[in-house]
Amino acid sequence: MDQSLGSFASLNGLSRATPPGLGSDSILDIIARQYEGMKTAEQQRHAFVENLITHISTLTNDRDEALRKLQRSEFTCNAYQDRLTVANRKIEDLQKSIDCDRFVLAVVDGDNALFRDEYVQDSAAGGERAAQKLRQSIFDYLKDKPFFQHDFKIIIKVYANLQGLCRLYLENKIIPNYSALYHFVQGFNKTSDYVEMIDAGNLKEAADTKVKATLGLFYRNLHCRHMFLAASGDNSYAGFLRQFSTLQSDSSQITLIETVPFARDLAQLTSRFDTTKFEDIFRNTKIITDLKPAVNAPINETPTGANSTATWSNAVMKAATMPIRSNMSPDVITVTPVRSTTPTTKLPKEVWVNKYNERVDLPIKYDAVIANTLRKRKMCNKYWLLNACDGTYCSHNHEGNLSPAELEQLRLIARSCACRDGLACRDPECTDGHRCSAGLKCNKGENCWFSDDQHDVSTEGLKKAADSSVLHSYIHVR
Repeated sequence: MDQSLGSFASLNGLSRATPPGLGSDSILDIIARQYEGMKTAEQQRHAFVENLITHISTLTNDRDEALRKLQRSEFTCNAYQDRLTVANRKIEDLQKSIDCDRFVLAVVDGDNALFRDEYVQDSAAGGERAAQKLRQSIFDYLKDKPFFQHDFKIIIKVYANLQGLCRLYLENKIIPNYSALYHFVQGFNKTSDYVEMIDAGNLKEAADTKVKATLGLFYRNLHCRHMFLAASGDNSYAGFLRQFSTLQSDSSQITLIETVPFARDLAQLTSRFDTTKFEDIFRNTKIITDLKPAVNAPINETPTGANSTATWSNAVMKAATMPIRSNMSPDVITVTPVRSTTPTTKLPKEVWVNKYNERVDLPIKYDAVIANTLRKRKMCNKYWLLNACDGTYCSHNHEGNLSPAELEQLRLIARSCACRDGLACRDPECTDGHRCSAGLKCNKGENCWFSDDQHDVSTEGLKKAADSSVLHSYIHVR
């Protein structure tokens, strides 16, 4: 026993000799203390290892989470990269599409900006020349602009009340007949697939309504790189154009074509837009329609006071002559002479209205034989029905005499042209039609000269208009 303890003590650096004054328990104390130290060290080692394991576990979890986030990021990045690639491809395709279909647009208010007389008088050939000249002028104006490319399409849209224009030209002897303007439009339209003159209808402001709608539609169209507007004489466009005048980028996209001088309100906006003139294409003056003479009392009354029919000849002969402004100079006043020799046919000057106060043309029985004969003779309506044509620049027939039956058929033929004032017309000398003779059975659709309300005119409560015995002065031009 002592030998074993001595060996243990020697191994642990303890001397077998017991120090003086100490008992045998001192060795146990040393051993106990050493054991406790060993236990503490072991605990510290275990704690260190446990902490190390916990730390490694935390780092491992963080690494795994980072890897998952990285994988998600890579997936998202790849997805966005794919989307970006697709978006770039779409942008390239869109840009190619825009670049392939770029165009400039010219919109003309045909009731306001009139082509020069020589074009209109030259019928179809004049229409072709006018369209070609306008396209070339637009190209020449744009060719030096930085945005313009020579492959740009040039689209031209002319909106006009063709019926009203036809009457205007006829009344001022610019064209000899209705077909001249029709052929002019045909020639104009066949010049290019992108050039067209469109009948806007005979409603008030029909043309400028369509012009504004077209400009508004194409303004935000990315294919449309520039626009022209020819409507310088109409003040109503000033308010419409103000919405485009606030930003330089907007106003620079529109060029105003000056035909007649700019109307007052439009002139105030010209500093904000580019302007140009095509003087060899458009008239620079308006066409002023002759005013019809006014009479202050019934004409050719019998001494007995009985109802009598005034002759159209006497109506014009006795009427006061109205001063007319010259087309070329607004300061020169001229007087239109009255023919001294006129047809002696008597026609009533009556305006009939229905219970809705709408003008109604009294029916005339159609005689095909007489009507066809008159058409072949090409009688002048203004001469035979109004005594208002002196024969100057008129190619229609003024010769011979017309019987009452022939005169009635001529009145019926004249009614084939719709009155621009429609059902509101109160001009007793108006020979145009105020309702479609076919009524609701009309199958011409949009090709009919008459408006929708002129196809369904009631004949109930017919009466003479209160002032139908007086010749009123009318200007049938906007």
